Amino acid sequence: MFDVVVVGSGISGGWAAKTLTEAGLKTLMVERGPAVVHGAGYVTENKEPWDFPWRGAQGSAELRQAFGASYSGEISEANRHFFATQASAPFRTPAGQPFHWIRGHQLGGRSLTWGRGVPRWSPADFGANAKDGHGTAWPVTYADIAPWYDLVETFIGVSGARDGLAHWPDGIFQPPFALNAMEEHLRASIQTRFPDRRLIAPRLANLTQPIGTRGTCQARDQCSRGCSYGAYFSTQSSTLPAAEATGRLMVQTDTIAEKLLTNERGDRVTGLVCIDTRTGARTVVNARSFVLAASAFSSVHLLLNSRSSAHPEGLGGNNRQLGRHVMDHVMCSSASGVHQGLQDDYYRGRRPIGTVLPRFQNLSGQTEDFTRGYFYSVATWRAGWSAALDRPGFGAQFKASLGKPGPWKSSFLAFGECLPNTENRITLGHESDRFGTPLLKIQMRFGENEERMMRHARREAKAMLIAAGFAPIAESEIPESPGMAVHEMGGARMGFDPRTSITNARSRLHAANNVAIVDGAVMASSACQNPSLTYMALAARACTYLALDVKEGRFA
Repeated sequence: MFDVVVVGSGISGGWAAKTLTEAGLKTLMVERGPAVVHGAGYVTENKEPWDFPWRGAQGSAELRQAFGASYSGEISEANRHFFATQASAPFRTPAGQPFHWIRGHQLGGRSLTWGRGVPRWSPADFGANAKDGHGTAWPVTYADIAPWYDLVETFIGVSGARDGLAHWPDGIFQPPFALNAMEEHLRASIQTRFPDRRLIAPRLANLTQPIGTRGTCQARDQCSRGCSYGAYFSTQSSTLPAAEATGRLMVQTDTIAEKLLTNERGDRVTGLVCIDTRTGARTVVNARSFVLAASAFSSVHLLLNSRSSAHPEGLGGNNRQLGRHVMDHVMCSSASGVHQGLQDDYYRGRRPIGTVLPRFQNLSGQTEDFTRGYFYSVATWRAGWSAALDRPGFGAQFKASLGKPGPWKSSFLAFGECLPNTENRITLGHESDRFGTPLLKIQMRFGENEERMMRHARREAKAMLIAAGFAPIAESEIPESPGMAVHEMGGARMGFDPRTSITNARSRLHAANNVAIVDGAVMASSACQNPSLTYMALAARACTYLALDVKEGRFA
């Protein structure tokens, strides 16, 4: 018998495996997708554009047809094999309420393709629900999580600058990537015209200094193909080798976690029903404890499908809160512009991310017509040869023109906080997949608060670009559909009260204390920052406490 079974192998599952095995526990990790070996499994990593059938520019129409509601603009000809198609993993949404559920079904999950932004949440973010009454109060504070942020940042390697912003807390950083000339101009302009705003280097899980066998970022900007240097954090490059080094980890790929089994009282999980995706055969794995890290909606899907006489609404669902209050950041390409200056300046390499302008709204009280706030991810670059992909031309003169950079451009992409809403939920549908498991139905829409937030983001982004000399300006206030930020969370939120929450302060199910959920399902609010660092910190914390209970015989 295993001490613990970990379901999922992404950023949270990798941290669970590392933490549990290093604590001395015999651990099984199950992953529904195939194995991907670090380095050898990154089959497109070193391909040039001309090595692809579409020269690396496969049109979005073809990709949209292949991926359907699982499509994102981040999916390309070079990385499509790391994303699940709609046909391979179907789900349903109500008519008129699209949701883009973007998943990676392979060992490492979305840790191979994620955006790598890792800002900390602030004390105000953990206290927001209790302060303004939206959602339920978090049972943990920033002070509770700060040591775990330290642990994760030190191990994975985070580049960034110590900016001294209370609402965007500093951490343990490697040196940041340098800003380019236009970013420096934009930063100076913003600070002069808008002194409450700061354009900063992002907190990024790409190394600027080596850690162990992991090398520094080569600034190729093709992270989602996989990186043999190990220069960005992924399960394969970091946590999985650490767990495997203990000799206590077994990894089982091509295995779907279908249902959790409980004892007669329903207060202890005893086994996990698994499906072999190659044969369809079902087996039961028994263990003393279980960790769900399959991604927020997939972990909740497993709980919903774990129905029994003791839990007719799914494991932990007797309070009718399971699957509710799901969230995703509202995202909008607010404004972009062109700048004709600094024509003698360029930059070296292809830095893997732009800059960040942290939240500046409602920080000292309610000053806007919306609750909470947003931040910007700001990309600033010079147009290159790829700008000519759809431009007619031929011959030496046309070829020579491709070597000349175009004007500077900058684009502000807003990410806003999504308030918890009981009507935003996931449930089991009436249809089943090819193995007979009920499909998940996702019902989510953004509310008026999120729409007001994006209108404000458009207006302010335009003002900052104009102040810096950008023209013309293209703008939009229409948010992307839910799911496009790829920050889905909630459905098994943390809380003090078992009547209104699914998990406790240590990420354990109120209904079955030998089950911990360590992915985004436990989030009681969304803040506006990228959530990945918080997921990893909560995972390391939850699994440390779980290991203590297992070793002390509480689940014998």
